Amino acid sequence: MGSRELALFEANLEKANKVLKFIGLQTDDEESNQNFTGRTLSKKFFWFFNIILYSELLGELAWFVEKGTVGSTFMEATYTLPCVTLCLLGSAKTYYRIKYGDLINDLIRVLRKLQSTDSESGIYKDPIAYESICKIVKKLGLAIKALTIFNTCGLVAFLLGPLAFMGFIYHTTGVMKLRFPFLILYPFNVLDLRVYPFVYVHQIIGGTFAVYTIFGPDCLYYLFCTFVQVQFCSLKYDLERIVPERSNLQLQADKDAYSKKCVNLIETIFCKSALFNFMSSSLLLCLAGFNIVAYEDVVILGNFLCFLVMCLLQIYLICYYGDNVSRASVEISNAVYNSQWYNLNAKSAKDLRMVLMRSQKPCKLTAYTYTEINLTTFTRILSTSWSYFALLQSVYNRK
Repeated sequence: MGSRELALFEANLEKANKVLKFIGLQTDDEESNQNFTGRTLSKKFFWFFNIILYSELLGELAWFVEKGTVGSTFMEATYTLPCVTLCLLGSAKTYYRIKYGDLINDLIRVLRKLQSTDSESGIYKDPIAYESICKIVKKLGLAIKALTIFNTCGLVAFLLGPLAFMGFIYHTTGVMKLRFPFLILYPFNVLDLRVYPFVYVHQIIGGTFAVYTIFGPDCLYYLFCTFVQVQFCSLKYDLERIVPERSNLQLQADKDAYSKKCVNLIETIFCKSALFNFMSSSLLLCLAGFNIVAYEDVVILGNFLCFLVMCLLQIYLICYYGDNVSRASVEISNAVYNSQWYNLNAKSAKDLRMVLMRSQKPCKLTAYTYTEINLTTFTRILSTSWSYFALLQSVYNRK
């Protein structure tokens, strides 16, 4: 358990758990022995902030029903819809995080076992090969850091932008015009100065929680995809360096089978939330782009510019890591062909044939079988978003 390859996995699992702990959804070994109801009730910290989030979501929907059906409120609707969609996306991701808590623990156990097995592999003894593995893992750290930075910038712009604008207006005109980050209908007068600070803090908490309900589960997805990719790279390394007279390929055959099992577990855990993610991404990108073009308010422009970058990076990383898993699995068949398979004994040749047969069908992650998760899908999402954007802009120009 003290091997450096396992330590590498544990260190990155801890990073993902820090993000999940922020919303009360960190991985817990006890989840394996709990049913869905038990796992749900045990997340008290999560549900406390979820109540705040849903009170805001209901307020946004109430505002949309009351204001969006009367008068000329086309622009306000395009401002509100991205926030509502983001909340629903976060709810979908956290729901499946809780629902599949037992499978997440199973996946972590299998990856720990594979990392422990890798101490017998030559890849960690070869400095050049080990460096290539470290580069893959470093990209995970960079991805989490990049998302943290953009999420923070987006939250600061959205949540504190109105305060900066209010200060500027007051400084130039001497008039205090109260503003909020989100358009929410409350059953009381929110413009009362005695109430205003509490409502503003309430929106800050809800907005921050909404962003992390997406970011937290995504970090787990990035982690799992990264270390499955590492396993395929390790297996490829082992197969290409088979020494016929000393080879027992049972270890490599088992590693291949467990790696495929990991891919199936990732598919089960994340495929449904990925479908919701893909369906909502085109809408989010379209509305963010439209608000950047249509609004002349510099605060709103800054808000949605950060929002657009954040959404683009989030969906790109989901597709990027899914693409990495698929590409890494395809390379196994090439490694078998490049090995000295023709010099193996009968038992080792049989094990190698099993690996080759499994590698003929590349591993792939899907959005609930609707579409594969890869970079081709990312380009299709961008194309669809552009079509929606053009349609929305033409409707707005007619109005």
